[in-house]
Amino acid sequence: MLTLVKRELKKYLRAKGWSGPSYRVPGSLDLLLLYALGLHKRLHIIQVGAYDGVTNDPLRSFIADHVDDLDAVLFEPQIEPFERLRDVYRDHSNIRCVNKAISPPGVLTFYSVNDRYKTWYRQKTGRDVTGGTNSFFREHVVTRIKRMDVADAEVDQYIDRRDVEISELLKELAGTSLFHERTDLLQVDCEGMDDEVIYHSAIDVLRPRLINFDGKSLAARSPERLDQLKEFLIAHGYALSQSTRADIIAIKIDQ
Repeated sequence: MLTLVKRELKKYLRAKGWSGPSYRVPGSLDLLLLYALGLHKRLHIIQVGAYDGVTNDPLRSFIADHVDDLDAVLFEPQIEPFERLRDVYRDHSNIRCVNKAISPPGVLTFYSVNDRYKTWYRQKTGRDVTGGTNSFFREHVVTRIKRMDVADAEVDQYIDRRDVEISELLKELAGTSLFHERTDLLQVDCEGMDDEVIYHSAIDVLRPRLINFDGKSLAARSPERLDQLKEFLIAHGYALSQSTRADIIAIKIDQ
């Protein structure tokens, strides 16, 4: 299998005119995507939790390198990073950005640090707050704030709340040009909600060849939930591998 992957990868790189060390060394996810691209010549990618398309984005470099060889739908519920995400890809009609959250349909409260906290954090650390601080789980935001030695009684003054409409993935794709019979990658990074997103992503219909998700944040919330997600994916024909320190990749083996 590894020999086949290497052969297809070299074939694709030669077709692109790349040789030697002039191209970026791919990680596990990139390697698998390059292999799929060599086989199918065009990829269909869905990303849930795209944030701004740059910060800690495992797909940023791959999409930048191969933007003309793929179609992608990127979901991000936070308004400010979504605007930046849309700016990043505004010149690419094959990449659609959607300002929605994916999970069980309904309305959930989204918790985020406010401008007061951002200003205080910047003054104290010299850095900006990352999007990973915000979450649908209040305790996740509280934990991040308290890491900065904020007293319990002061936490609430730094948190904003906003109701967000949640939709199922297939509902957002069905009946549009976004739906493809072949999904090459479902990328999920939703700060501890990755399991709920995957459960409500109709993987029996979309049949993504690869599912890459943040196992570290999910395990931090509940090791039992991570174990249940792994069992779910194995039952649906996936083999699992740790792709980075945080991410787990599921590979469809019964296509």
